[in-house]
Amino acid sequence: MGDNPVFEHEVQIWWPMADWKPAEIDTTDMTKSEAEKQQPIHPQLTVMVEMNKMHILAAVETNGHLAGHPAEHIKKITGDLLIVLGEVFNNVLFHAHKGNPGKKLHLLWSIRNQILQMIFKDAGEGFDVDAILNYDSTCDANIEIPDGRGLLLIRHFSQAEWSEGGTKITVQKNLGMEPPPEPAAAAAAA
Repeated sequence: MGDNPVFEHEVQIWWPMADWKPAEIDTTDMTKSEAEKQQPIHPQLTVMVEMNKMHILAAVETNGHLAGHPAEHIKKITGDLLIVLGEVFNNVLFHAHKGNPGKKLHLLWSIRNQILQMIFKDAGEGFDVDAILNYDSTCDANIEIPDGRGLLLIRHFSQAEWSEGGTKITVQKNLGMEPPPEPAAAAAAA
């Protein structure tokens, strides 16, 4: 494939809506996690997030980064990216910014040599990344809790690294065809 052209984009996602007041929600009988999920997100902020997700996908698909690849590969890469982007944006909106439309998410992304790199820096307080990554969301006590799977999904569908106390995540996704596994590794996996 050779080197693809470098593509870079930087954006700050926020909406200065000082006069917007969400409806009050009674969270008295909810767990902290359930209450956080009830924080309303301004519709224009949701539109901005969706536009940025589609902008990234459009750049990947239309700038020759997936040219020549089979349709199945393009579908897989696009699906992986939709999951990763959805989880990152949801984590920022619901956990880091807690629905506050005035907080900024800084996003820098680039594509070089078939590698999409996205760096997200949020304005939240941060979190213990290792505790979340080691959280067992499949045990009986946690199976019905809606949280705790996002970081694992991000890590499963991309290469991800958190820094700055969990307020910054660097995500990389190889857009090229992954080499076939070594014969010994393929036999061991079977």
